[in-house]
Amino acid sequence: MKKIVLFILFASQIFFAQNDQKSIELPDFVITGRQSVDVQTASKRKPSLISTLSEDFLIPQYTPEELDLFYSSNPKPIQPKITSDDYFTGSLYVGGGRYTLPIGRFNLTNSFGNYLLSANLWGSNISEYIPNAGLNTSGVSLNNYFFIDTNSDFLPGTSIKLNGKYSRDSYKFFASNIPAFERKLGLGELNFTFSNTYIKWINFGFKLDAHLLKFRESSLDEKVFDLDGLIELKLNRLSVGVNGSFKKQLLSNNPSLVSDYNYFSINSYVKLNPTNSFNLKFGVDYSSNDFNNFFAPFAKMQLAIEKNLVFQIEYKPHTKHFTLHDFVTQNYYMVSRTTDNVFTKVKSDLNGLFKYEFENYFSTSLFGHYSKSESFLYFEDLIQPGFFDIRTSPDVQSIQLGMNILYNTHLFGYFISEIKYNSVKDNLDFYIPYQSKYKFELIYGYDFSFGLGARIKLNSLIDTHTNITNTNKIDSFHDLSIGLSYKLFNTLSFRADFQNILNRANFVLKQYQEKPFDVILGIEYRW
Repeated sequence: MKKIVLFILFASQIFFAQNDQKSIELPDFVITGRQSVDVQTASKRKPSLISTLSEDFLIPQYTPEELDLFYSSNPKPIQPKITSDDYFTGSLYVGGGRYTLPIGRFNLTNSFGNYLLSANLWGSNISEYIPNAGLNTSGVSLNNYFFIDTNSDFLPGTSIKLNGKYSRDSYKFFASNIPAFERKLGLGELNFTFSNTYIKWINFGFKLDAHLLKFRESSLDEKVFDLDGLIELKLNRLSVGVNGSFKKQLLSNNPSLVSDYNYFSINSYVKLNPTNSFNLKFGVDYSSNDFNNFFAPFAKMQLAIEKNLVFQIEYKPHTKHFTLHDFVTQNYYMVSRTTDNVFTKVKSDLNGLFKYEFENYFSTSLFGHYSKSESFLYFEDLIQPGFFDIRTSPDVQSIQLGMNILYNTHLFGYFISEIKYNSVKDNLDFYIPYQSKYKFELIYGYDFSFGLGARIKLNSLIDTHTNITNTNKIDSFHDLSIGLSYKLFNTLSFRADFQNILNRANFVLKQYQEKPFDVILGIEYRW
């Protein structure tokens, strides 16, 4: 089991190191065979900024491509150093608290030679901490991973993944002018991937994603099929590749009366690796939908200045095709009305990064980002309070500067921090709503030798406007949480999660108050 898990981690790192185009890989396989203590916060999804912090403590990777677009206070798994005692085939966690009752998770994983199977069930209910507030959610997932041995005569090193997930969410627009209005979502995903990055002279891959979304309150349904492909020929220190994507969006009961849309993207590139410390990549990108076209060159350079110090700079204009699934994932309280997708052109996109890493125990990065976008996506409840319309700005300039630190040793625990300055303005010099100017994230965890584990996490958002004319702001967001776990036996642990310890009236969206101070007690059994 341990060899298989380590192989999967190693294989995934090889893939991402060799391919920085639109990845044809699925997200890393969900490995449930270890115990960890997570600092949990409110599980409601909201429009905000996705952290650039890596969750991979074995081989940490930070790239400016992951700079923030949306923030979420969702709990992030904090993975301490893995030991031989941490591997298991199943776990069951049940708990309850002041406002969260019940909460539960069931995970099961097993390997059969070159095949790894994982199943997961989860559910939670957040009660009405203020009238009509709360969230009820549950889901199930099944993940299959198969790989061909590297010593096989047929496609050695090939990996095949087939994953499925379904979840349902129910909540009310409690901060709107119709606070009892309830939204019930059904979300389904199906992913299939076939890829190989092991063969010396060629990389290839194929991925099919299907996203199903149902708004039960309006009977609006969306199906999105995304087909990606990659082929790259490797000739010593020269590589030539093509990466393409086709997306089909199908809609039922759509207020705009349009039933389908198409999006297509392809890029071709050349990689040069004249030395082990320098590589260069350049190419062209073309994309289009039913109404727009886009063409632009791109280039990327990486230089190892010293053994542990790397400099990277990239210029990569591109497009983004947002669907209803993307909208509701970013903002639970959005309303589509007649807007069913957004085609954003990032006409200029420049990223720079300095990264220092010491033997996978310590890593720090300085990064910067500049971009100019057309049809930049944002949300604002301009028409009806509490119902956030999908809006776009024709000309937006984004500047981001930041630093992150990752420290992880068995002796002193682990520490993650990220500090970021974020300026996102339109052509009239107004800040885009809900793009906080300053963002901080701090996480520290330590596992004591007598079975106690402790985690502390602080999220902060400062200087956030709520409308495009910048006449209104929300107060600074500060969420301090602590998680404790005590291992009574190797298979049995008790947990206590203290959420929003400062008991602040936090807001990520105008009037939508986050959960106040909550204590969740639970027990976890694993086998």
